[in-house]
Amino acid sequence: MWAILSLSTIAYALDGPTVKALDNLELNRVLFVGNSYLYYNDSLHNHVRRMAEEKFPERADLFKYKSSTIGGSKLKHHDLDHLLDSQNIGVKKNFELVILQGGSSEPLSEKSRRRFYREAKRMIKEIRDSGGEAALYMTHAYVKPHKAYYPEMINVVEDTYRKAGNDNKVLVVPVGLAFKKAYQQQPDIKLHKDFDGTHPSLLGTYLAANVVFASIFIVAMRVKQWIARRIVALIFGALAAYVLVGLVPVQTSEAAWFLVLCGAITICAMILPGVSGAFLLVLLGKYEFVLSAVNNRDIGPIALIGIGAVVGLIAFSQVLGWLFARYHDLTVALLTGLMIGSLRKIWPWKDGMQNIVPDWNGDTAQVVGLMILGAVLVIVVEIIATRTKSKLA
Repeated sequence: MWAILSLSTIAYALDGPTVKALDNLELNRVLFVGNSYLYYNDSLHNHVRRMAEEKFPERADLFKYKSSTIGGSKLKHHDLDHLLDSQNIGVKKNFELVILQGGSSEPLSEKSRRRFYREAKRMIKEIRDSGGEAALYMTHAYVKPHKAYYPEMINVVEDTYRKAGNDNKVLVVPVGLAFKKAYQQQPDIKLHKDFDGTHPSLLGTYLAANVVFASIFIVAMRVKQWIARRIVALIFGALAAYVLVGLVPVQTSEAAWFLVLCGAITICAMILPGVSGAFLLVLLGKYEFVLSAVNNRDIGPIALIGIGAVVGLIAFSQVLGWLFARYHDLTVALLTGLMIGSLRKIWPWKDGMQNIVPDWNGDTAQVVGLMILGAVLVIVVEIIATRTKSKLA
């Protein structure tokens, strides 16, 4: 799978203008519109859905993938208005993404290209008016024994889909380029049906599914756009952590249920950035108690804390996974806020327990310099990691 997926992602390296990526990176409802290129080999949408379910099991129950295909069809043959009313095909909510696949011959003449551009523009507008996003599925070229085969066909297909993508500012799924790259690297690979040189083999459909999946699911641990609710989540997280790290420890119960609760809370803190599990034990009044139990090998309290930790780890990791799957950017913003707010605890200049603004001197300059150096190192590592991923793709 990874070898084929590597071939798929290589196809992103398009020369010329950059085709727009998707805005929605948490897609659940996707409609494929095309012809037999999509429905051969158990239908492309089924393969992509299975990949999505394997990658995002927390969202499997939300995925609604549908395919509407007409043999030999071009864009103009589809009743898109009917399909965009998703209840007509058994989906309660409108589609978030519609992937349009044109006829394989549409890029091959000036007349058919003009019609393709016109229909693509009209259909993309209809999709946007319905509240969804559109993408174009770049078809693969013919191979022998197809009577219309010629070696440069993929170049015409690529130019046609790239122009349509750039003119309408939509994603182009570069399936055709992935086929081209695969044949270049492994000439004896069988991506087409032998009998006609046009329809995809099972391996060809699988390669296409990899390209679609890699194109529409971009998984990255960063916030793509700082809109109002994500800024609010950032501020809330920062304030919550700021208040939390400033709390004073309290006296609490030593009952079994409370020790289990302490274990669960502490282990959850170990997952979250900027929050110390040991510090939460201090706030809960149980740090010295647990330390004493460990030193005295008091199995009872240790076991109760351990049970709480196991339960908390399993439960909270599921919750966190669910949040990342459904509210990725909002969750990242909140966690970023927690890290920012927790800086209160490690502020290096204090008067007793109170943070203070230091006088400027050599020592202060040295500490500030190290802070800046640390920030620069993080940024440099992130840039290197991003460029490395781009080269691997």
